[in-house]
Amino acid sequence: MKYFIVNNGQQAGPFELHELLANGLNANSYVWCEGMPNWLPATQVPEVAALLQQAPPPPGYQQPYQQPYQQPGSQQPGYQQPGYQQPGYQQPGYQQPGYQQPYPQQPKSMDFGEAIKVCFNKFADFNGRARRSEFWWFQLFAYLVSGITCGIGGLVLLIPLLAVTSRRLHDTGHSGWWQLIQLVPFGVILIIIWGVQDSDPGPNEYGPNPKI
Repeated sequence: MKYFIVNNGQQAGPFELHELLANGLNANSYVWCEGMPNWLPATQVPEVAALLQQAPPPPGYQQPYQQPYQQPGSQQPGYQQPGYQQPGYQQPGYQQPGYQQPYPQQPKSMDFGEAIKVCFNKFADFNGRARRSEFWWFQLFAYLVSGITCGIGGLVLLIPLLAVTSRRLHDTGHSGWWQLIQLVPFGVILIIIWGVQDSDPGPNEYGPNPKI
């Protein structure tokens, strides 16, 4: 059977069915053959339509991309909307404006003048605790005064000297009565060892840490 085709108003044919594609048949063509009352679109003639479906796509043709169907409200795994941030999440290294991380400060040592002032304010106070700097600065002060005054000043400072020694022993967790060990030979060595010992961390039975 011979077919005639019309493309853009130009008639061509007759052609055998297998020759139609080679002679310009496409989905917009009109086709007529013997026995058909009128010209029909190529897609409405069954054998011609089947031929068009079997035809390879033209060179350079690319099938349009179709996004996979996704149910409303669903979200692809791992997907996150731009700018979205989970509640409570904070980027590494981020710091709120005006926030400053607390930095633990080392306790400042008591200087010579401050130690003398504290010991005179606690002239006969045998309670509480005294840090190392307070104890040793006052020991130095008492030694200098005693040397300058030929021992007289040492007698005046005896009570505050005993008081600060008692507080220093408390600071290391020992009773103030341990200073009586200085009355025995070499007993002062034990007082020196406790005198250079660091304060008990935190409070003890004699009071809070004087460094805090």
